[in-house]
Amino acid sequence: MLCTGLPMPNDRFVPRNLKAIDVEQFASDLLSLPLLTEESDDIVRLLEWYNTGFTEVLDKHAPLQKKVFTIRPDNPWKNEDIALTRKKVRRLKRRWRTTGLTINKEILQEV
Repeated sequence: MLCTGLPMPNDRFVPRNLKAIDVEQFASDLLSLPLLTEESDDIVRLLEWYNTGFTEVLDKHAPLQKKVFTIRPDNPWKNEDIALTRKKVRRLKRRWRTTGLTINKEILQEV
């Protein structure tokens, strides 16, 4: 019997793609809100118009996008010594590939 363990915990992130907004259309939709077209002396009503209207226009032009990602634990085998060694090996390998000298290949094999 195969035991896979517990599922990894998930976290949710809800962004908006604000770069995709057509600024001219967004501005015209904002100008047509009741907040700007109708008059009212009631501050609560004005605040409601602002909150609902702005949210509706924003949802129309840049809807919320639900993104779920898995929270993973840190890798216990990755530490600073291993990272520095890998960096050194990559540097030596690049040097050997560019020069093609056997001495650089020998230095790489020693590490």
